Amino acid sequence: MVSAWLRGNMLASSADPSKAAKAIVDSLMDYKGTTEHGHHFLIDKCRDIGLTVSAIEDDQPLQEDILSVHYSFVATFAKTATIKLIQNGENATWTVDA
Repeated sequence: MVSAWLRGNMLASSADPSKAAKAIVDSLMDYKGTTEHGHHFLIDKCRDIGLTVSAIEDDQPLQEDILSVHYSFVATFAKTATIKLIQNGENATWTVDA
């Protein structure tokens, strides 16, 4: 699924989308140093393995919007029994409480 998404989107204009997608997926699936599900990949590592990513710090209004959403969720999880929250663009919300 990830390979297909990469081929059809991010890597669509590369010389060999299939080869590039395989290299990226192989890197992401290499568990040396990434032994936990919640492991973060820093931007330099993402770029090194072939992902095309932009730093949110390069777009101040976007960064402020993203951080506003992030802090809203942090506050929700800190102040309620909610352990999972999904909300779509039409304000439909689904939560799981502990």
